[in-house]
Amino acid sequence: MNIFSVLHCEFRKIIRSNVFGLVFLVFAFGPIMMGVGTILSSNTGDINWQMYLTELLSGLAALGLIGYTFISAWVFGREFSDKTIKDLLAKPVSRSQIVMSKLLVILAWDLLLALFMFVVALAAGGVLGVTGWSAALIGDVFV
Repeated sequence: MNIFSVLHCEFRKIIRSNVFGLVFLVFAFGPIMMGVGTILSSNTGDINWQMYLTELLSGLAALGLIGYTFISAWVFGREFSDKTIKDLLAKPVSRSQIVMSKLLVILAWDLLLALFMFVVALAAGGVLGVTGWSAALIGDVFV
């Protein structure tokens, strides 16, 4: 068995679980609520994309950290709660490959969740009527 087969197995376990979809559902509410709160708390009532994204991304960083920690704990902890750790360690795979595949799955899931939250934040801003959109703005916000 090589690392790709172990990685494939980890991806299948994650995608088949109910937690995968539930995490995306729960973390869709964060950008929506933060977007509404940012627009309602602006003094002038007219907020542009620069202000909106700057405030929103600083708030989403904390929410993302909580989500990424939960994901990491769940991926490693489920082997013990499901009592499959003894089966996993009996397979002809080194422990380092198991850990590396879990870390790569966590990285992929976290990146996908961050992208998802950003897209939801953009959609919420569009629905709420934030003005001043430009494609160069995305680069300015992240730099």
